[in-house]
Amino acid sequence: MIKSAKRVCFNNAMFENAAYINGPIESLDVTDTVFRSHLKLDWNKNKVEAAIREKLRGRSKNDDKPLYEKVSKEFVILKEKYHSQGDYVSEDKAYLAFRRTEMETKGRLQKTLSYFADWVGQYGTSPLRVAAWMIIIVLAFGVLYSFVLEGIAYSGGLVLNIETIAEAFYTSGLTFTTLGFSTLYTEETLPRFMFAVGIEGFLGVFMIAYFTICFSRKMLR
Repeated sequence: MIKSAKRVCFNNAMFENAAYINGPIESLDVTDTVFRSHLKLDWNKNKVEAAIREKLRGRSKNDDKPLYEKVSKEFVILKEKYHSQGDYVSEDKAYLAFRRTEMETKGRLQKTLSYFADWVGQYGTSPLRVAAWMIIIVLAFGVLYSFVLEGIAYSGGLVLNIETIAEAFYTSGLTFTTLGFSTLYTEETLPRFMFAVGIEGFLGVFMIAYFTICFSRKMLR
């Protein structure tokens, strides 16, 4: 049991018995560590992510790619241990730390996609975050359609056509969920919507699939 320590190094260690780290730590190294018994390491209380990433402080990710890869593997070790213990909250945090550290070793395109996956759903660990973005997208396109159809206009003052606005948000919901087309899409108005409809439809398919994956992952555990 470790009650308090500034630096803890378990490099290449193997624990046959339970390991307890209860006190605060500033630096942690679990490279190639094997925990065969219970591990008590509170992710938030012990500030595990900061303790492991401490060795990256002041380092350039371009010059120290192997070090970033080494640190990301440490998070994988903890992720697997948390999973085996049924601590799925800490497992998700370890997985998130792993992906964010690993991202620094990727190319520009992969890094951009990783940022997006993190921003929208924290790499599939937060279905609520994905659901929130789904609502935001529907509302944003609803506002856009309201302006296009002049449901929201300015003519000597703000003019609101509630019926048109309601139809615009309904249209946005239909488009996002790909359930069908609204009566707003007539031969006259459809050309004005084509670009926005294409983007929202694509986002809808992507976000619904992303939410399904996140939600299923939570439920199956």
